[in-house]
Amino acid sequence: MAFNKRFPILVSLLALLLNSVRAVDQKVDTTLCLVKACHMDDSQSECTGTYWYLSDLNALSYGYLFYDGSTMEKSTYYKIYAQSYNWGLQSTLVYFYDNNESPGKTIAFAKFKNSAYHFVAAQDLTGSSTAYINDGILQPVLSACAAPYSVWSNTRVATSIEPNGYAVYNS
Repeated sequence: MAFNKRFPILVSLLALLLNSVRAVDQKVDTTLCLVKACHMDDSQSECTGTYWYLSDLNALSYGYLFYDGSTMEKSTYYKIYAQSYNWGLQSTLVYFYDNNESPGKTIAFAKFKNSAYHFVAAQDLTGSSTAYINDGILQPVLSACAAPYSVWSNTRVATSIEPNGYAVYNS
């Protein structure tokens, strides 16, 4: 009879323990989900993928940012979907810009644990590309993205960025 009274308590303690372990896993497994990211020049066409982005009218859109006739202008920012865990990535921006009057490279900005970071894609990003940020992992993923978040906040963009390869910088 005493065991029957203690059993619910044991189950509750076990559930609390499992939840705390799961929270630690989420903290380590921070993921940034890029629908498409690429290096762009006249001889390459890998940028024909689709993106979730924020249009000039402040409306979420899904389309071909490089090849839909739109002009990518310097200092124009487009927000994309980011998969965020409780302890991880808060928000992300993608910035398209002109590089020597030609279509530019894709740059993503991330805010992680109240610190802003960015990375530059000088080559195609693959599902195996990862970059470590403190004790979290920022990992580009080219598929399996759901609808974009409708609320973005606390973003801070670094300035004077040189597109010199795939890397993570502390801004």
